[in-house]
Amino acid sequence: LSFAIPKDLDAMSLDELDKYVSQIAAMGYAAVEPLINDPSHVDILGVQSIMKKHGIHISGLRSGSIYQKNGWRLSSPDEDNRSS
Repeated sequence: LSFAIPKDLDAMSLDELDKYVSQIAAMGYAAVEPLINDPSHVDILGVQSIMKKHGIHISGLRSGSIYQKNGWRLSSPDEDNRSS
């Protein structure tokens, strides 16, 4: 069972992520699905460490904030929009 983290992974500190994941693990979830806007702003090793610490996996990444913040969508009929 996976829990959708309501904040962008690239916009939160590792301490904030640790608090979310700790609470999610305590509720019995096995995985999380965080929102993500800009993967280049994610501390991958830090995130991996937190997930391992709590025994939680990332089951998927939610891309809704990419559309909300940038207007880009993978299903756009506009090729320029999709390639942004």
